[in-house]
Amino acid sequence: MIINEKETFFFDLDGTLIDSFHDVKNAINKALVELNFEPLETIAIKTLIGPNLGDPLTKLINNPKFNFKEFEPIFSHHYTQKNTNKTSLYPNIENILKTLANKKKNLFILTNKPAYQAIQICKQLHISQYMLEIIGPDTYEPKPSPKAINNIIQNYNLNRDTCVMIGDTEIDIQTAKAANITSIAVTYGYRSKEELSALNPDYTIDKLNELFLLKTHKSLNSMTN
Repeated sequence: MIINEKETFFFDLDGTLIDSFHDVKNAINKALVELNFEPLETIAIKTLIGPNLGDPLTKLINNPKFNFKEFEPIFSHHYTQKNTNKTSLYPNIENILKTLANKKKNLFILTNKPAYQAIQICKQLHISQYMLEIIGPDTYEPKPSPKAINNIIQNYNLNRDTCVMIGDTEIDIQTAKAANITSIAVTYGYRSKEELSALNPDYTIDKLNELFLLKTHKSLNSMTN
């Protein structure tokens, strides 16, 4: 079983442990309106969760007057003020993390959200105590760079073969592949099952507690087909 063979788990945050969509959407649109741009629709904003925000948002706005450096502090202000207003843990997340911690697994959060925001949210949602570190793009480099994982493996003297990256977007799967560790895609986040399948993750699960059912070298789908 994966749960017995793997010792270190890198979790994405948004779309994997927490559903933050409404708070992210509200902060993005408030900042855009303040800068005299039209607010974005739900479908468009979902594509922004996962990658580092700057480039995809700039392409989406597609207006030469848009300046991300001007947008970012306004967005950060709104988001930091109300980043857990509607944000919540997905079902059973705290129990799952507690179980993993009790099994002496090494738990990390690896997110493209600034570390100070991620730490604040995790403290408010009572999951920070299960993590050895909460790592943002300001610590090493944003995903899909493998630099954060590589540094954590070195700093904690971890075995790469027993490491797993769990996430809901292409960025997470790409990060795992770049770091040469096992990838697990979750389908309940901000990408469809079809989009995730096209990335060929090592495993795909529909709920995080299915992590405890995974057999080595087989996806949950292949187990049930």
